[in-house]
Amino acid sequence: MLPTYSTFLEIHPVLWPKAIVGDLLGEYSSSFHRVLHYQQRFRDEYDSFATTSKEFLQKVNLEMYVTARLNVMTRSFGTGPLESSFVEVHELENLYGIDLSKGYHAMVPILDQYDHHPHPNVGFAFDSARNAFVVKCTSTIVPGQDVMDSYGKRSDSDLFARYGFVNGVGSG
Repeated sequence: MLPTYSTFLEIHPVLWPKAIVGDLLGEYSSSFHRVLHYQQRFRDEYDSFATTSKEFLQKVNLEMYVTARLNVMTRSFGTGPLESSFVEVHELENLYGIDLSKGYHAMVPILDQYDHHPHPNVGFAFDSARNAFVVKCTSTIVPGQDVMDSYGKRSDSDLFARYGFVNGVGSG
């Protein structure tokens, strides 16, 4: 279900040549500079891993890395801080040495299929009674209607550079 490099090549501006992005957006736009930022960031991350680990360099090429990075960037969700009453938080912190009180990002199958809208018709939260994240409708969804979550308050410039689309409804 995850997009491939060739799919991203068609739909995501981070993989487009600088000249095409510049022609489309204008070289003085914030969207243009955000796209260039992600292009450079992914290249720098890859170079850093490749310099640090010969095994990484032998097993992962730039195309593979960028594909994985775009999948995480476009399909992960921030949970926000988890409640300290969530028993597994302490176990996870001890096991992995990370501070989950600040929140984290996770790949969430199915939820990552939801479209973005500044006025979503679903929301998700942790339900401690079920010990699970639960998605709930925030308004009536009729058959054929898109299920929409909010990716947060983002400008169209950020939506374009990060996800490859704008929604044009003033979500920023």
